[in-house]
Amino acid sequence: MTDQTARPIRVVIADDEVMVRGFIADKLAHADGIEVVAEAGNGREAVEAARAYAPDVLLMDVRMPELDGIRATREVARVAPDVRVVAMTGLAVDEYVGSMVEAGALGFLPKVRVADEIEQTIRIAAAGESFVGPRAEVTRMIAESASGAANDEQTAARRLYERLSPRESEVAQQLALGLKLPEIADLLDISVTTVRSHQGEVLAKLGANNRTIAAQIIAKAGFGPDLFPGR
Repeated sequence: MTDQTARPIRVVIADDEVMVRGFIADKLAHADGIEVVAEAGNGREAVEAARAYAPDVLLMDVRMPELDGIRATREVARVAPDVRVVAMTGLAVDEYVGSMVEAGALGFLPKVRVADEIEQTIRIAAAGESFVGPRAEVTRMIAESASGAANDEQTAARRLYERLSPRESEVAQQLALGLKLPEIADLLDISVTTVRSHQGEVLAKLGANNRTIAAQIIAKAGFGPDLFPGR
Protein backbone atom coordinates (compact mmCIF):
# COMPACT_ATOMS: atom_id res chain seq x y z
CA MET A 1 0.00 0.00 0.00
CA THR A 2 1.44 3.39 -1.04
CA ASP A 3 1.90 6.08 1.57
CA GLN A 4 0.29 9.13 -0.04
CA THR A 5 1.70 11.44 2.62
CA ALA A 6 5.20 10.76 1.28
CA ARG A 7 4.55 12.84 -1.85
CA PRO A 8 5.94 16.36 -1.40
CA ILE A 9 3.80 19.47 -1.82
CA ARG A 10 4.73 20.80 -5.26
CA VAL A 11 5.14 24.58 -5.44
CA VAL A 12 5.55 27.15 -8.22
CA ILE A 13 6.89 30.61 -7.33
CA ALA A 14 5.67 33.47 -9.54
CA ASP A 15 7.30 36.85 -8.96
CA ASP A 16 8.90 39.31 -11.35
CA GLU A 17 11.86 39.86 -9.00
CA VAL A 18 14.55 37.18 -9.40
CA MET A 19 15.85 37.98 -5.92
CA VAL A 20 12.46 37.43 -4.28
CA ARG A 21 12.00 34.12 -6.08
CA GLY A 22 15.48 33.05 -5.01
CA PHE A 23 14.86 34.06 -1.42
CA ILE A 24 11.64 32.03 -1.23
CA ALA A 25 13.22 29.05 -2.97
CA ASP A 26 16.10 29.14 -0.48
CA LYS A 27 13.64 29.24 2.42
CA LEU A 28 11.85 26.18 1.06
CA ALA A 29 14.95 24.25 0.03
CA HIS A 30 15.15 22.44 3.36
CA ALA A 31 11.45 22.38 4.21
CA ASP A 32 10.24 18.84 4.83
CA GLY A 33 7.71 17.67 2.30
CA ILE A 34 7.82 20.78 0.09
CA GLU A 35 9.38 20.89 -3.40
CA VAL A 36 9.74 23.94 -5.64
CA VAL A 37 9.13 22.60 -9.15
CA ALA A 38 9.26 25.82 -11.18
CA GLU A 39 9.58 29.60 -11.10
CA ALA A 40 7.82 32.22 -13.22
CA GLY A 41 8.80 35.82 -13.88
CA ASN A 42 5.42 37.13 -15.02
CA GLY A 43 1.75 36.24 -14.97
CA ARG A 44 1.78 34.54 -18.35
CA GLU A 45 4.65 32.28 -17.30
CA ALA A 46 2.78 31.53 -14.06
CA VAL A 47 -0.22 30.26 -16.01
CA GLU A 48 2.00 28.14 -18.24
CA ALA A 49 3.80 26.70 -15.19
CA ALA A 50 0.47 25.86 -13.58
CA ARG A 51 -0.57 24.03 -16.74
CA ALA A 52 2.76 22.27 -17.31
CA TYR A 53 3.71 21.29 -13.75
CA ALA A 54 0.29 20.94 -12.07
CA PRO A 55 1.66 22.15 -8.70
CA ASP A 56 -0.30 21.86 -5.50
CA VAL A 57 0.35 25.51 -4.63
CA LEU A 58 1.19 28.53 -6.78
CA LEU A 59 2.64 31.54 -4.98
CA MET A 60 1.42 34.44 -7.12
CA ASP A 61 2.75 37.98 -6.87
CA VAL A 62 -0.11 40.48 -7.18
CA ARG A 63 1.77 42.92 -9.42
CA MET A 64 3.57 41.39 -12.40
CA PRO A 65 4.22 42.34 -16.04
CA GLU A 66 2.46 40.91 -19.11
CA LEU A 67 -0.36 39.43 -17.05
CA ASP A 68 -1.02 40.75 -13.55
CA GLY A 69 -1.73 38.46 -10.61
CA ILE A 70 -5.50 38.96 -10.79
CA ARG A 71 -5.86 37.95 -14.44
CA ALA A 72 -3.27 35.20 -14.04
CA THR A 73 -5.21 33.76 -11.07
CA ARG A 74 -8.43 33.76 -13.10
CA GLU A 75 -6.64 32.00 -15.95
CA VAL A 76 -5.10 29.41 -13.60
CA ALA A 77 -8.58 28.69 -12.21
CA ARG A 78 -9.68 28.00 -15.80
CA VAL A 79 -6.78 25.88 -17.10
CA ALA A 80 -5.62 24.22 -13.87
CA PRO A 81 -8.51 24.34 -11.36
CA ASP A 82 -6.81 22.00 -8.89
CA VAL A 83 -3.93 24.43 -8.31
CA ARG A 84 -4.27 26.42 -5.08
CA VAL A 85 -3.17 30.03 -5.53
CA VAL A 86 -1.70 32.13 -2.73
CA ALA A 87 -1.46 35.85 -3.46
CA MET A 88 1.73 37.62 -2.37
CA THR A 89 1.98 41.37 -1.98
CA GLY A 90 5.00 43.55 -1.34
CA LEU A 91 2.94 46.54 -0.22
CA ALA A 92 1.55 47.21 3.25
CA VAL A 93 -1.69 48.35 1.61
CA ASP A 94 -2.60 46.73 -1.69
CA GLU A 95 -6.02 47.46 -3.15
CA TYR A 96 -5.73 44.47 -5.49
CA VAL A 97 -5.67 41.83 -2.74
CA GLY A 98 -9.47 41.68 -2.59
CA SER A 99 -9.63 41.14 -6.34
CA MET A 100 -7.07 38.33 -6.08
CA VAL A 101 -9.24 36.55 -3.52
CA GLU A 102 -12.30 37.15 -5.68
CA ALA A 103 -10.41 35.70 -8.67
CA GLY A 104 -9.82 32.47 -6.78
CA ALA A 105 -6.81 32.86 -4.46
CA LEU A 106 -7.23 30.98 -1.20
CA GLY A 107 -5.53 33.75 0.73
CA PHE A 108 -2.71 36.21 0.69
CA LEU A 109 0.69 36.53 2.32
CA PRO A 110 2.43 39.90 2.74
CA LYS A 111 6.07 39.47 1.70
CA VAL A 112 7.17 40.92 5.01
CA ARG A 113 5.86 37.70 6.58
CA VAL A 114 7.38 35.32 4.05
CA ALA A 115 10.43 34.51 6.15
CA ASP A 116 8.32 33.44 9.13
CA GLU A 117 5.15 32.06 7.57
CA ILE A 118 5.86 30.70 4.10
CA GLU A 119 5.94 27.02 5.09
CA GLN A 120 2.78 27.20 7.18
CA THR A 121 1.00 29.14 4.44
CA ILE A 122 1.90 26.54 1.80
CA ARG A 123 0.73 23.66 3.99
CA ILE A 124 -2.58 25.40 4.73
CA ALA A 125 -3.13 26.14 1.04
CA ALA A 126 -2.18 22.61 -0.03
CA ALA A 127 -4.85 21.31 2.32
CA GLY A 128 -7.36 23.46 0.44
CA GLU A 129 -8.11 25.70 3.39
CA SER A 130 -8.93 29.38 2.83
CA PHE A 131 -7.13 31.71 5.20
CA VAL A 132 -8.82 35.01 4.50
CA GLY A 133 -12.47 35.96 4.60
CA PRO A 134 -14.61 37.12 1.70
CA ARG A 135 -13.92 40.26 -0.28
CA ALA A 136 -15.83 42.45 2.20
CA GLU A 137 -13.47 41.40 4.98
CA VAL A 138 -10.38 42.00 2.86
CA THR A 139 -11.73 45.40 1.84
CA ARG A 140 -12.29 46.28 5.49
CA MET A 141 -8.74 45.23 6.38
CA ILE A 142 -7.32 47.37 3.58
CA ALA A 143 -9.46 50.35 4.57
CA GLU A 144 -8.33 50.08 8.19
CA SER A 145 -4.70 49.81 7.12
CA ALA A 146 -5.06 52.87 4.87
CA SER A 147 -6.51 55.12 7.57
CA GLY A 148 -4.17 57.26 9.57
CA ALA A 149 -2.00 58.29 6.60
CA ALA A 150 1.51 59.62 7.30
CA ASN A 151 1.87 58.85 11.01
CA ASP A 152 0.63 55.30 10.63
CA GLU A 153 2.86 54.79 7.61
CA GLN A 154 5.90 55.96 9.53
CA THR A 155 5.00 53.70 12.46
CA ALA A 156 4.52 50.74 10.12
CA ALA A 157 7.82 51.48 8.36
CA ARG A 158 9.65 51.66 11.69
CA ARG A 159 8.18 48.34 12.78
CA LEU A 160 9.35 46.76 9.54
CA TYR A 161 12.80 48.26 9.91
CA GLU A 162 13.07 47.01 13.50
CA ARG A 163 12.76 43.45 12.18
CA LEU A 164 16.23 43.75 10.66
CA SER A 165 19.26 42.38 12.43
CA PRO A 166 22.15 44.80 13.08
CA ARG A 167 24.04 43.53 10.02
CA GLU A 168 20.92 43.62 7.84
CA SER A 169 20.35 47.19 9.03
CA GLU A 170 23.87 48.12 7.90
CA VAL A 171 23.28 46.58 4.50
CA ALA A 172 19.84 48.21 4.22
CA GLN A 173 21.27 51.67 4.87
CA GLN A 174 23.88 51.20 2.14
CA LEU A 175 21.23 49.91 -0.26
CA ALA A 176 19.21 53.06 0.45
CA LEU A 177 22.27 55.11 -0.45
CA GLY A 178 22.36 53.39 -3.84
CA LEU A 179 25.59 51.44 -3.35
CA LYS A 180 26.13 48.36 -5.48
CA LEU A 181 26.67 44.95 -3.92
CA PRO A 182 30.47 44.89 -4.47
CA GLU A 183 30.74 48.38 -2.93
CA ILE A 184 28.78 47.27 0.12
CA ALA A 185 30.92 44.15 0.39
CA ASP A 186 34.10 46.26 0.40
CA LEU A 187 32.66 48.75 2.88
CA LEU A 188 31.50 46.10 5.36
CA ASP A 189 34.42 43.73 4.66
CA ILE A 190 32.19 40.79 3.74
CA SER A 191 31.70 38.78 0.54
CA VAL A 192 29.35 39.78 -2.25
CA THR A 193 27.52 36.48 -1.72
CA THR A 194 26.90 37.41 1.92
CA VAL A 195 25.70 40.88 0.92
CA ARG A 196 23.32 39.33 -1.60
CA SER A 197 21.95 37.02 1.10
CA HIS A 198 21.46 39.95 3.49
CA GLN A 199 19.79 41.92 0.71
CA GLY A 200 17.29 39.10 0.20
CA GLU A 201 16.50 39.09 3.91
CA VAL A 202 16.14 42.89 3.93
CA LEU A 203 13.70 42.90 1.01
CA ALA A 204 11.63 40.08 2.51
CA LYS A 205 11.47 41.60 6.00
CA LEU A 206 10.59 45.03 4.62
CA GLY A 207 8.00 43.52 2.30
CA ALA A 208 9.66 45.20 -0.68
CA ASN A 209 9.70 43.97 -4.27
CA ASN A 210 12.91 45.80 -5.08
CA ARG A 211 15.59 48.15 -3.75
CA THR A 212 13.66 51.27 -4.69
CA ILE A 213 10.68 50.30 -2.54
CA ALA A 214 13.04 49.21 0.24
CA ALA A 215 14.74 52.63 0.15
CA GLN A 216 11.34 54.33 0.40
CA ILE A 217 10.42 52.27 3.46
CA ILE A 218 13.80 52.97 5.06
CA ALA A 219 13.39 56.70 4.43
CA LYS A 220 9.83 56.64 5.81
CA ALA A 221 11.13 54.88 8.92
CA GLY A 222 13.57 57.76 9.43
CA PHE A 223 16.74 55.98 8.37
CA GLY A 224 17.13 57.41 4.89
CA PRO A 225 20.28 58.71 3.17
CA ASP A 226 19.72 62.24 4.47
CA LEU A 227 20.64 60.96 7.94
CA PHE A 228 24.15 60.06 6.84
CA PRO A 229 26.24 63.25 6.83
CA GLY A 230 29.28 63.31 4.58
CA ARG A 231 27.77 60.94 1.99
